[in-house]
Amino acid sequence: AWVEESLIAAQINFPKYPGVSLKDIIPKECRITDLGIDLMNKMLTFDPSKRITASRALKHEWFKE
Repeated sequence: AWVEESLIAAQINFPKYPGVSLKDIIPKECRITDLGIDLMNKMLTFDPSKRITASRALKHEWFKE
């Protein structure tokens, strides 16, 4: 389909910025656990093929803490 072809043509390699993580930028007052950070990282993954699905996110260990 045209949409798929145009998306393939638009792929961009974004630079990686080491040393910056959610844990570094979220205020300590939020008191988010490592499991919370893990879930957020999985949900904010740019590549859809690597991003966590909604059903898997709901089964994440963070919800059991």
